[in-house]
Amino acid sequence: MDDTFVYVAGLALAITIPILCGWYLKLNSHSSSRLPPGPRGLPILGYIPFLGPDLLGKVSALAHRHGPIYKMWLGQKLCVVISSPTLVRQIARDHDVVFSNRDTTAAAKALSHGGDGFAHAPYTQEWRVLRKIFVRDMQSNKGMQASARLRTEECRKAVRYVYARKGEPVDVGDLAFTTELSLTMNILRSVRC
Repeated sequence: MDDTFVYVAGLALAITIPILCGWYLKLNSHSSSRLPPGPRGLPILGYIPFLGPDLLGKVSALAHRHGPIYKMWLGQKLCVVISSPTLVRQIARDHDVVFSNRDTTAAAKALSHGGDGFAHAPYTQEWRVLRKIFVRDMQSNKGMQASARLRTEECRKAVRYVYARKGEPVDVGDLAFTTELSLTMNILRSVRC
């Protein structure tokens, strides 16, 4: 009786697994028929395990293989990658209203009080008002002059950091990132990083 159970269970698995795989492939082929081509990923992880440390090189290689616009699953999130400057310009300038709404990630919600900030808010009348305020107050000459002291101070700190490590290697990319992050947080929230 024990051998019969193992035989029946094995037979059930041998029949069920191909049916489920076929159903999964059929479901994905119908839902993605209107999407651009792209690399196949794993069912739950998507293409994440295949990216590797050189993300820019991998994205460029995928663009050469699949064309200037392709889809890629990152986990359960579908991403459409656009690698052509003319397509990016067309999307960002000509069809910006269509492509402006996007899902807010959990990290963005945590950092921007539920996605209400300028960078993560949906395209609405409120967002247009926030954008006008940003352009008028933050990107104007008056706004740039108001933050000149902070920018100078952060640059001096970066130079002092490099000078203090004379003769030692300095990671310039890390230094530039921390200087910019500290400056941005200081301007926006009066917080030093």
